[in-house]
Amino acid sequence: MDKELLALEQNQTWDITKLPPGKKAIGSKWVYKVKFHPDGTVERVFLAIATKLNWFVHQLDINNAFLHGYLKEEVYLIPPEGYTKAGLGEVCKLKKSLYGLKQASRE
Repeated sequence: MDKELLALEQNQTWDITKLPPGKKAIGSKWVYKVKFHPDGTVERVFLAIATKLNWFVHQLDINNAFLHGYLKEEVYLIPPEGYTKAGLGEVCKLKKSLYGLKQASRE
């Protein structure tokens, strides 16, 4: 989460501000997913193929892979869990789109 938050800051995704009167801030949540087969085992087809073919496998973590287009609308976000740079009563005014935002597909 820390790396994702740092990447969002470095990409200047939002400005910290007070929520203007009459505006609402949307929430957010972190989503972690492990894919399972119907029998409950973890899905790992790639590793099985790599082992069979004697391939070398390298791991790479991708932070902030979603493309962030600039927003035309005013969207305010309650600071994400773990983000400590916003003060009490402050919100994130989005400058760029985030994954899962309904405006994201247009941006």
